[in-house]
Amino acid sequence: MKEEQEPAPLFILKTILYLTQMNITQENIDDLNAIVKIELTPEDYQSKVDNALKLARKQMTLPGFRAGQVPMSLVKKQHGKTVLADEMNKVLQSALGRYIQETQLRVLGNPLAKTADDQGGDWENPSNFIFEYEVGLAPIVEVKITAKQKLEYFKVKVDDKLIERQMSDLAKRYGKMSEPEVSGENDLLIGTLIELEKKEIKPGGIMNETTISLEHLDDKKTKTALVGTKPEDEITVKLRKLANSDADLAKLLGLSIADAKAVKSDFMFRVKEIKNIVPAEYNAELFDKLFGPGTMTTEEEFKNRTREDLEKMFNLDTEKIFRRKMIEHLINTTDIPLPDEFLKRWITKTSDKNLSPAELEVEYPNYKRSLCWQLIENNIAAKYKIQVTEEDAKVKAKELMTAQYAQYGLPLDDEQLDAFAMQALAKEEDSKYIYDTLVEERIAEAVKGEVKLVEKELAYEDFLAWAQS
Repeated sequence: MKEEQEPAPLFILKTILYLTQMNITQENIDDLNAIVKIELTPEDYQSKVDNALKLARKQMTLPGFRAGQVPMSLVKKQHGKTVLADEMNKVLQSALGRYIQETQLRVLGNPLAKTADDQGGDWENPSNFIFEYEVGLAPIVEVKITAKQKLEYFKVKVDDKLIERQMSDLAKRYGKMSEPEVSGENDLLIGTLIELEKKEIKPGGIMNETTISLEHLDDKKTKTALVGTKPEDEITVKLRKLANSDADLAKLLGLSIADAKAVKSDFMFRVKEIKNIVPAEYNAELFDKLFGPGTMTTEEEFKNRTREDLEKMFNLDTEKIFRRKMIEHLINTTDIPLPDEFLKRWITKTSDKNLSPAELEVEYPNYKRSLCWQLIENNIAAKYKIQVTEEDAKVKAKELMTAQYAQYGLPLDDEQLDAFAMQALAKEEDSKYIYDTLVEERIAEAVKGEVKLVEKELAYEDFLAWAQS
């Protein structure tokens, strides 16, 4: 596919532009940083200040004067400087915005005022003012995607073991539950994981109530230690023997994945309850509950449907993991210089977290990575003419809703889907997620069409290891 060259941004070095008779000067410090100077004259702001003072006069009350009849000299004395600053700020923001738009200036973050509030001119006797703004400039990004690049695209091998395990788990949704006195190898243990230090309970350590499925424990030694336990029993365990993935580990501890991965201690598991679930029989009654009346009648049909559903689920997982690894690859292989010091100042001034310098240094790499991906994403989207329409977003929202409710065996009709989709798109956070996901998916398709995909089917455990790598 022929690549289109991205138009270079229009940077103006020490050139005076006239926007609504206003002098605006841009001086480039380097390729990534610039200073924009705006000179205001009374013609730019005075009429707005006068109108604002007249409005303030109408609303002002002062003992000895009728409402709205306070002398203008007193109005100016009490409100003059504030009104001047407010109106001048409105003029400046409007002029700066128009300048950025008309010159097609590619800015990162927002311009930062370099001139202090009490500077720029004579506030006691207003006349001409000059204000300076620091501007971070976006670099010209050129993402190279070629057939020489290799990206892994692994899938799960859906074998009989996986299918039978999933069939059993589905049947347990409508199975019979009992509470045995002693745990068996297929039981669920409900209890508390307690962090240890030198074989004793660690003061202030992690304590989290969780559930352990003995049926799905792969480590034989750990399973043997937990089978045969009773409520109130306490067993020392190694976390990594209980979890198949970092996500499982995080759920066990009630922590984020990052925090869970950092935990190295041994733990004690204190048994609280034992649950045994006998799966429902594979018959028409179960199939109707799982998939709807009359969908299937035989165990073979159940097995085939389970295989299809697992393949769909794991294919979605493959796509998500591929996109994550693709993003990492593109960020790591694309040179993107950024105005780091400007961005750090901008984050410090605009963040509602009141970050200390040390906290900023910790958070900045994640912000930088996100910004780099945004620039890469924009470049690829422009190059391959990727767009997302409102109708695309609506279709995607319905697709996500269908998948979400299908997990619980709850089909939705078209009217319900339309309503839920519109609700999701009306929420800013949900709408952004849907649009971002669509763009990401289309970028992934474009990338897959250019690079060499290394395709392979993996056993489920190996697929988890690949996902976490």
